[in-house]
Amino acid sequence: FNGTVACWDTGSVATTQNMFLGAAAFNQAIGVWDMSSNAHVGGMFYNAGAAAFDQNVGGWNIGQVANGTNFMGGNSMSTANYSALLIGWQGQTHQSSVVFKGGGSTYSAGAATTARAALVTDGWTITDGGIEVGEGQWLATERDVEIITSSRTDAVNRAFVLGYEVPE
Repeated sequence: FNGTVACWDTGSVATTQNMFLGAAAFNQAIGVWDMSSNAHVGGMFYNAGAAAFDQNVGGWNIGQVANGTNFMGGNSMSTANYSALLIGWQGQTHQSSVVFKGGGSTYSAGAATTARAALVTDGWTITDGGIEVGEGQWLATERDVEIITSSRTDAVNRAFVLGYEVPE
């Protein structure tokens, strides 16, 4: 399924749990949906059920969302769209103590990192792919700091370090 659903009236929808489970090709713009009554977005794009989904939903009104468990499940959004989600959702009134899983999605440095940290401070438990780390960027670990000289990402956008230098 990859039909146009942007015009759906979702203003009274209380849950979208597992909504696109089994819709492996779904990748439609739904950022205009009225999600103001939605309390449960858990599993919405879970695993192979929505492997293609990569849209900006940072403008959704998530004021009632109390559960985002497995929102992306084993999938991932592009860094730009996931960063927009974090920035957009943090910048509005939201529930505290929300469990949210962004799958393997990574977020950018700067505003998205700050937004994610603010959500965590508000009690959110966020599981995702972490900050995007690219070639030539600094990678901070608990024991040292290294410069990545080469890296790659796999099919679900997880980063792997292939080479590094230890600064003197």
